[in-house]
Amino acid sequence: MSGHTTMSPADATKPIPYKIMFVVAYSALFVYIFVQIWRTLRGKNKKQSFNFGFLLICILWVGVRLVYFVHFITNDPDPSPYWELANTAAVDIQFAALTFLMLFYVR
Repeated sequence: MSGHTTMSPADATKPIPYKIMFVVAYSALFVYIFVQIWRTLRGKNKKQSFNFGFLLICILWVGVRLVYFVHFITNDPDPSPYWELANTAAVDIQFAALTFLMLFYVR
């Protein structure tokens, strides 16, 4: 018995558990935000509120991230430039959401 062991690379066809965890977490967040938007639309006087605008930006951000992670579970490990653009777009959307929050607190 020798002390030499070899390690084989992970199977690229199996999704990594943290990616599955991200998809589950973002799916739950998407459903939660969608329910909040639905509740806001039912209360007809809140459509022009900061809360509604923030929820719209949040659902856009969560949707982009959800599509991004689902894509990498199904098409791993070869990312295309379009999907890298989706990754950077999520950062821009997050910046817009933080700017929206800043406007709310300044007002």
